[in-house]
Amino acid sequence: MGWVVMTERELNRVKLLAQVDDERQSVDNAAHLMCLTRRQIFRTPSLLSLRPSWTICTAL
Repeated sequence: MGWVVMTERELNRVKLLAQVDDERQSVDNAAHLMCLTRRQIFRTPSLLSLRPSWTICTAL
């Protein structure tokens, strides 16, 4: 298993997209928080659906 290095901003975006995917966050609110449009949120590929074995880890 390899490592994926992300900035804090990128990690926050992945978490927010996961919340949208789980329907815990609205698309409109996520778009506003990430300074994107609704269309950009829908066009952003879900990392979780591409790699279901990935785990988000914030501390080592």
